[in-house]
Amino acid sequence: MPWDIHWAVTCNHIGGLWISPSVNLITNLGFGETATHTRFQDDLRQYIKRGCAPQRPAYEANPGESKVDEQFDRSLFLMEVLNAYRNIRALSLWQRALERTPNLMIPGMPPYTRTLLSPLQRPTELLAILDYVTPFMTDNPRLHRLKADLAALVAHP
Repeated sequence: MPWDIHWAVTCNHIGGLWISPSVNLITNLGFGETATHTRFQDDLRQYIKRGCAPQRPAYEANPGESKVDEQFDRSLFLMEVLNAYRNIRALSLWQRALERTPNLMIPGMPPYTRTLLSPLQRPTELLAILDYVTPFMTDNPRLHRLKADLAALVAHP
C-alpha cells in the first residue's frame, strides 16, 4: 500500500488538512507495469486534468488569510482510497463480514488496512465524491465502472 494513502488516512482521522491543487500540476508518464510507483494501468490519477497554478494577485486584500475547501480535501482523500480499490463488490462483502466479525482476518492484507474499507459503509458518499471530482477529470472507463459498482451497492445494500 503506498505511503500517501496511509498519510491521507492519518490526516483524515485526526482532522488534519493538506494542500491540494484543483488541477494536476505535473504530467506523469509512468503508468503501467513498467512504472516505478504507479503500476496499475488504470490508475485514476492519470485522468486528473492537467493545468497551471492560478497566478497570485500582486496585492492580497487579506494577507495571510487562507481558503480551505474541506469538501475538496475529503473528496481527494476518498478518491485516493477509491483508486486503491480494484473490486468494490468483493471489498464490500469483506467490509460487511468485518462488521459482523471484527477479528476476521482478510487473506493477504495486514490488519491495519481494514480501515481502508470503512468508506464502503457509505457508498452514497463515495458516489457523491466521484460526482464531485468528475469535472476535474477526463472521461474514462474506470470512473464509469466505479460509479456503476457504487450505484449497485446503493441500490442493493
